[in-house]
Amino acid sequence: PLLRAGLIRLADDDHVLTLTLHHIITDGWSTAVLTGDLAHYYRAALGAPTAELPPLPVQYADVAHWQRTAQRAAAEEQLRYWRDHLVDLEPLHLPTDRPRSAVRTRNGATARLVLPPQIARRLGEFGRARQTTLFTTLVAAVQTLLARLSGQRDIAVGTVTSGRDRAETQRLIGFFVNTLVLRSTVDPDLPFPEFLARVRETVLAAFAHQDVPFERVVDEVQPARDTSRTPLFQAMVVLQNAPGATLDLPGLQIDDIEPDTHHAGFDLTLEFAEHDSGALHGLLTYNTDLFEAATAERIADQLSTLLTALADDPQRPLGALPLAPREELRRLLADGRGTDRPVPPATLGELFRRQAARTPDAVALTAGPRTLTYAELERAANRLARHLIGRGAGPERVVAVALPRSAETVVAQLAVAKAGGAFLPVDPAYPAERRAFMLRDSGAHLVLDDPAAVWRPDGPDTAPTDADRHAPLATDHPAYVIYTSGSTGTPKAVVVPHTGLAGFAAAATARYDVQPGDRVLQFASPSFDAAVLELCVSLLSGATLVAGEEGPLLGERLAQVLAERRITHALIPPAALATVPPEAAAALPRLRTLIVGAEACPADLVAHWAPGRHVINSYGPTEATVVATWTGPLTPAAAPPPIGRPAAGTRVQVLDAALCPVPVGVTGELYVAGPGLAR
Repeated sequence: PLLRAGLIRLADDDHVLTLTLHHIITDGWSTAVLTGDLAHYYRAALGAPTAELPPLPVQYADVAHWQRTAQRAAAEEQLRYWRDHLVDLEPLHLPTDRPRSAVRTRNGATARLVLPPQIARRLGEFGRARQTTLFTTLVAAVQTLLARLSGQRDIAVGTVTSGRDRAETQRLIGFFVNTLVLRSTVDPDLPFPEFLARVRETVLAAFAHQDVPFERVVDEVQPARDTSRTPLFQAMVVLQNAPGATLDLPGLQIDDIEPDTHHAGFDLTLEFAEHDSGALHGLLTYNTDLFEAATAERIADQLSTLLTALADDPQRPLGALPLAPREELRRLLADGRGTDRPVPPATLGELFRRQAARTPDAVALTAGPRTLTYAELERAANRLARHLIGRGAGPERVVAVALPRSAETVVAQLAVAKAGGAFLPVDPAYPAERRAFMLRDSGAHLVLDDPAAVWRPDGPDTAPTDADRHAPLATDHPAYVIYTSGSTGTPKAVVVPHTGLAGFAAAATARYDVQPGDRVLQFASPSFDAAVLELCVSLLSGATLVAGEEGPLLGERLAQVLAERRITHALIPPAALATVPPEAAAALPRLRTLIVGAEACPADLVAHWAPGRHVINSYGPTEATVVATWTGPLTPAAAPPPIGRPAAGTRVQVLDAALCPVPVGVTGELYVAGPGLAR
């Protein structure tokens, strides 16, 4: 039935009246009409003197006729407005807690906010002073918030019009509302009063073109259809102005029961209502398949903070309006600082020399049939380093190591570091044009591209000192050079000094729990900075670096290498890890720590690999000495893992365009600081 009534007896003097109406025959305004009529007839049934309700001057059929007539008369002009107004409209991309499903869901819940009477009053006065309404001020504020949350400037929200412009419709029950789209460009440098003036014009124009049904507008605009989103807008703003629907029956104490909302028509709906106390109440309905309750509460708090700031100082630019109290921003600044881990500065060559002195007989490197102890690797690197010094290698000079993943590459890199130079790994598989560019752009002084030449020097095998080098070696000299793809597509050199390498090595060894006797897989190509992580955490801790075979390690072959080489620690990108059969995870009991990074890690990979070992997500640009943030051991979850907290000695902050910290959940740019930064 379109209308269903029920009376539920809880006790002899306690009852619940439920009225269930199909939305096709009612709207918010109709609820007040219905409860008012019900109260009238209830009083009449008790014998109270009541006048007859006046006859309705029109019926809903009359209204439908008016609407059809108005639509025919204004259709073309109004449709032209909506076509022009909504052309090339992009969907709203809010950061969500869960991936958006392919088909839109409607599961919902609510969060609340309340603005005190003095704040609500000042907001109303501010709008009236600019010939606009509280509703328009709220729309402007919500669009500002959505722009800050999404990082977008083109923001569209939906709203509804009552559709009761004619006096004859005031006491009719029926569905009159229509949906309108309000689109604004949110410029963070624009003062709020100027933005409000623009939103005012948008609101007035939209209501002047409200006769065309929303469904007709959608058909006319023809947005790109996306089954995961509502068309044209994904957030709605409503200010309730319908008459109150409280039921007042003689002899009864009546309390409204607001049912829990389990339905979300949009990603977010912000519904405001002015109360008799003067307070402004807000109800945020959110899609629970996209947002956690804590996120919705945070969004409600951010809107409350923004509206309060507008009431206090409405002249500020949109980008300067606060979304979080000062206490939260102070906490964010504190959370962005990694733990202090003072490590005396030292060069890579010196760090390895010290480790070789501590564990000379431990196996440092295995590559195919070749095995080197720490003492043997130290002597081989020293001999080659002295040979390189004789060829001109030294501080501020680049030596290219154009060798595949192998024992020779490790010896060469350590030798260049000991000579005082900066090693530049060049993958022999790179196209000749790219290799030539890297050598030319870096000004490489020497190129090591013959594996046999690594073992050829037979001179002294003691570690070189400044007395042997052409110039003294300092920790601020370059340790290595890595070429990234660059934002323009042209390879870009990243020059990393020794300064942060000692701190990074100590912090990474502790975070990944690398112990003497552990076995670390050399998975990464030497031309990627992940290979620096593999080298540092193994050879500077007394563990064994196990050089993988040439070519890609994927699928069952990767699982076989992990098992046969008894690997305890490995850094494997999610794309490569996804090629390994899921059942292989349980068959690798020695694999104690698995590091993922370089790209987002799907939740299902964590679920497969986390049981029985530590899976740690690490993130960092090459310019930050490999890793800037990392997680603790991950546990299976529905969402992909975050990038974690700042690494020891590192500071990270998410900042806006004005270089101010943004609150939790707000889009910004990630900034990294600390001794590990490249030149």
